[in-house]
Amino acid sequence: MSVFNKMLASVGIGSAKVDARLNNGTVRVGGSLEGEINIQGGSAEQHIDRIYLHLMTQYLKQQGDNTQRINHVIEKWEISQPLTIGPGEQVDIPFTLEVPLTTPVTLGKVPVWLKTGLDIDNAIDPKDTDQLEVLPHPHMQAVLNAVKHLGFRLKTSTCEYSTSKSRLEPFVQEIEFYPPESFGVSVRELELIFFLEPHRVEVLVEVDRKGSGVGGLLARAFDMDERKNFIRFSQEELERGREYIGKQLTAVIAQLAR
Repeated sequence: MSVFNKMLASVGIGSAKVDARLNNGTVRVGGSLEGEINIQGGSAEQHIDRIYLHLMTQYLKQQGDNTQRINHVIEKWEISQPLTIGPGEQVDIPFTLEVPLTTPVTLGKVPVWLKTGLDIDNAIDPKDTDQLEVLPHPHMQAVLNAVKHLGFRLKTSTCEYSTSKSRLEPFVQEIEFYPPESFGVSVRELELIFFLEPHRVEVLVEVDRKGSGVGGLLARAFDMDERKNFIRFSQEELERGREYIGKQLTAVIAQLAR
């Protein structure tokens, strides 16, 4: 390589480009993402120290009167060892990646994306992003099926900052539902937060109760109308189907709505 070409590469002119090509942009929590990294060489030989993929999402954090949107790395994978790409050379590197159980589902406007990059010494770092559709884990889907069967309708879903130190991520995904008429007298809103494990799921159930008169207004003002409790389902319980799950949820909701 001439001295001039080395200089071009060192400042990122004619540098290699990287792109992630997914076999399918839809994946289930706990499932696998498959695809390949495509590297296209530039006008000069380039040494690449590392190719990586980041699984990203965004959560909301309240700062005083303002709400911040914070991008967060759920998982980071190193895809390749150091390599050298010749001028105009094309290299394809296949990958299979397991989606962590802490990944939020893309209900509502919750974004999840794959960010691609490569490290090149003293050069520009090209980046690429791919939006994903993330479906619920089977454990989570079983509970959501029961909730739908009870007549609850999806209202919204957001990822919110959480101060809990016992969780793996700095946020939780809150999924909110409108109640059916059978719960309409006592329940204004149902909120679920899922904590997945390989063989069970823990669900934080929160009920926003209805209230009337001055007492109801005061309760809403001080969040006294919100009650919450955990319910846990083993894999065996989940396999008993939506009727069984629905009965357990109904009992918890009814208790919280009193």
